[in-house]
Amino acid sequence: MESYVNLETAKLLKEKGFHEMTNGYLVEYLIDQVDEEYPEGGGPFGFTKGEVEFVPMTHINENEESDNQAYETYSCPTLSVLQKWLREIHNIIVRVDCAVVNDWWYQIAYSPKEKTNVYQQTDLSGNFKKYEEALGEGLRHALKMINN
Repeated sequence: MESYVNLETAKLLKEKGFHEMTNGYLVEYLIDQVDEEYPEGGGPFGFTKGEVEFVPMTHINENEESDNQAYETYSCPTLSVLQKWLREIHNIIVRVDCAVVNDWWYQIAYSPKEKTNVYQQTDLSGNFKKYEEALGEGLRHALKMINN
């Protein structure tokens, strides 16, 4: 089963200009709202500030800021889709490997100039128990390297 990016990474993606179609998105609620038919709480139109919900529908990040003050949406690609986008659009490669059982690490290779074959590498970062944890952290680190 594919792993999706978390909220922190989804926010970074929107900030860094990720406008690819995804099969899901995250909704972060910015206010509390009570469903009138369920005054004690709950209901289909009630939500709590800070609550985050995954919606399994196609989505593309908006180019402009939304006027909606009740919630914010963020495209939520899988880790592999994000890894491909970084490689193809920004020439950044995130690699994950395992030295010993349950000790995963990531390394980032990037080209300082657009579309060249000369790569620089970051230091290795490790001690993750799962492949997906190492990949997720490496992808977040790579996103922070992108200058808008």
